[in-house]
Amino acid sequence: AEPAGDGAHALCQRAPKIDHRIDRALKRLDAGKARRGSLARLQQRVDNAKKAGHTEIATFLQGRLDHRESLKKTLEQRQKDLAGVKTWCAKNDGGKAAE
Repeated sequence: AEPAGDGAHALCQRAPKIDHRIDRALKRLDAGKARRGSLARLQQRVDNAKKAGHTEIATFLQGRLDHRESLKKTLEQRQKDLAGVKTWCAKNDGGKAAE
């Protein structure tokens, strides 16, 4: 079966939950060294591995840190895009007319 529309109405309904999930993920990434999953904590682990002379561990953790930093940039961009979607939804009756 072919899609009936672009799914605007469903996206407009999910937008607040998506926004909450992005906010929660960014908050975790920006947290301090005490928070699991934060950039600061992973950076500290990389530094500790280098200081201890564990180059293989440091290389592995640095790869994870690089990926996590790129994830942060992606989430920030999605947050900006979602703000535009929420504005569109508000102007277009929650996307009901687009179906």
